[in-house]
Amino acid sequence: MNPPLSGENAIELLDVKKQKNGAYLASVKYYFTGAPAHARLFVSAKGENSNESLFSGASKPLLRGHNAIEIEIGYPYMHQRGFESTRTEKAINTDRVVAAIVANEKDAVVSTKSLSIVWPPSQTYHENKSLLSQPLDKLYDEAVTMIDDGFEHSLASAKRRLEIILLEQPQNAPAHIELARVAMKTNWGPEGLFQAEQFIATALKYDPNSANAKVLQGYVFAHQKKYAEAEKSLVEARDKGTKNLWLWANWGDLLEMQGKSAPAVEKYLQALQGERPRNTYDRAREYSYRKLFKLYEKDDVIERTEALHKQRVADFSEQPCHAAEYAMFKTTRQGDFKAGKTLAQDAIGNGCKRDTAKQALGISSYYAWANSTGEQALNEQSQARINFPESPMLLAELARFERGVPVIKKLVANGLQIDQMGNERSTALAISLTQKEHAAAKRLLRLGAKHTITTQYGDYPLSLIPLMNRDIDGIKLMREHGVDYSKLKWGNTSAAEMAKRFGDADLIKALGLPVTRA
Repeated sequence: MNPPLSGENAIELLDVKKQKNGAYLASVKYYFTGAPAHARLFVSAKGENSNESLFSGASKPLLRGHNAIEIEIGYPYMHQRGFESTRTEKAINTDRVVAAIVANEKDAVVSTKSLSIVWPPSQTYHENKSLLSQPLDKLYDEAVTMIDDGFEHSLASAKRRLEIILLEQPQNAPAHIELARVAMKTNWGPEGLFQAEQFIATALKYDPNSANAKVLQGYVFAHQKKYAEAEKSLVEARDKGTKNLWLWANWGDLLEMQGKSAPAVEKYLQALQGERPRNTYDRAREYSYRKLFKLYEKDDVIERTEALHKQRVADFSEQPCHAAEYAMFKTTRQGDFKAGKTLAQDAIGNGCKRDTAKQALGISSYYAWANSTGEQALNEQSQARINFPESPMLLAELARFERGVPVIKKLVANGLQIDQMGNERSTALAISLTQKEHAAAKRLLRLGAKHTITTQYGDYPLSLIPLMNRDIDGIKLMREHGVDYSKLKWGNTSAAEMAKRFGDADLIKALGLPVTRA
């Protein structure tokens, strides 16, 4: 072992600087003779109630001679009782930074620098430090994924990442575009749309050629009912050239909002052309599938719908639940319950955990039961009840298509009531009206369902459901079946009074009530 160097151990310089990620970095120059051999350099922030031990904080081994090192100051956990050091949910104030060459407390060499630091709460400090240490492109990619997820906590985390990016790069147009998405998802309505419009305008000032900004601008304008401006933005995005499939999905929405179903279908189909991108634009592709299914169902285009189901199952083969939706289509739209059962079983076997998979299997078994006799019928009924128990929800699902009517009739003949009550005193008719499934509601009424039954927590007649949902088509259906809204009340409040509170003249007119001018 080498003998100690001459002189005394000393800390020659202590300087502290705040880093970009919020951490504090100490620069220390020291002289170490080599003795005591087990001595270390400790650096810590101290304040009232802090851990005063010189052995606390960050530390590094010492090298013989004159040396300069940098060491990050650790978070200053405070003493609350005894020697227990605890995390806190409050900010911590320290007033000095201490550097010490320590082998034991008695012979320590100490240097102190007066420096007031306000430390955020522990969790906030470490989260910020982690985020601020990451490359900006990684923060951006994470933010996009979080916004796609759409959960409240994800959106808050995404916003924080975008704010960090824009603090360093205020001219970052893509970050402004993503903030527009956050604004809409967290505050849907006129206010959120206006905020999104402003973020997009900022993005376009920094990058006038941003096709993505124009795509989202078209979406915002469409939902603000600025249809001409929306189309102009989408045309500009198309002319700039973009792989953003939301161009076609948003364009389809714009046309659909204006009642132009056929052109809307063409735009949604554009989003399905070519290979799946396998990036964030997959969501636009899936969205376009869903919109097409609804439009095809409305027009009863069976062959096109089946082709679309096959394409989606192949397109997103890693998502087995799409096969469950295909199974429901095969059973309810084509009456091919055998194929429906096979598809539903495949969906479940391949990992689909959604209730829709079990329901599709149950529905196919009910169809099979209604079309069989004897022991086979008993077996099918048993499997059906396991996967989709007899309930108002089952009746509502069966009523969505005419092929389900014979199944409902057999269930009723077998003892299930058409107005069977479920939880929250809901009936199949109540469910269909709530979901605005007007064709299903009409079939249930034809089969004897009563609209006079009181339902839900409020004890109101279910014929008021369309009024509460501001569902004009549902109101018309109820009136066709004898509902007189001029005589209908919920407690002491008449239907007319409820409608007037909405301030919707079309709604009042649909109720068959006179529209009064203020």
